[in-house]
Amino acid sequence: MIVQYNGKNYCGFEIQKNAKTIQGELNSALKTALKQEVSTTASGRTDAGVSAYCQPVHFDIDININEETLLRSLNGILPAEIKVLSITPTTIHACTAAKRKTYIYKMYISNISLPLYQQALQISPNLNFKAMQKFCKCLKGTHDFAGFQS
Repeated sequence: MIVQYNGKNYCGFEIQKNAKTIQGELNSALKTALKQEVSTTASGRTDAGVSAYCQPVHFDIDININEETLLRSLNGILPAEIKVLSITPTTIHACTAAKRKTYIYKMYISNISLPLYQQALQISPNLNFKAMQKFCKCLKGTHDFAGFQS
């Protein structure tokens, strides 16, 4: 299935003791809808407060289901900040089949904390942009980020 969520009030995707997580909410909704324990696996974990626009999530069940009915059920059970966009039967595993991830970082320049940009980085208009542009030149090019992969 493909899920979208606003992770602002969650401690990341993966289940943690005594913490509200996306995986915990999905597993609970699936248990309610299917009346059996179901464990989900995402294409990747997200940290606390991180959102996802289109994250593949895998789960295995041993019953026949109507995908459209399950989609409506899950979206009726899940909190408003988590929604299932689609459910498709597949033999592909969400975690092992992932080929790439795309990250979006949002920033805005203002002295005022804007309510519609709560999940964006607020930057002071007093920032030294010339110094930042000089620094950013160091980031251009090809870099080895293998140390950040799991």
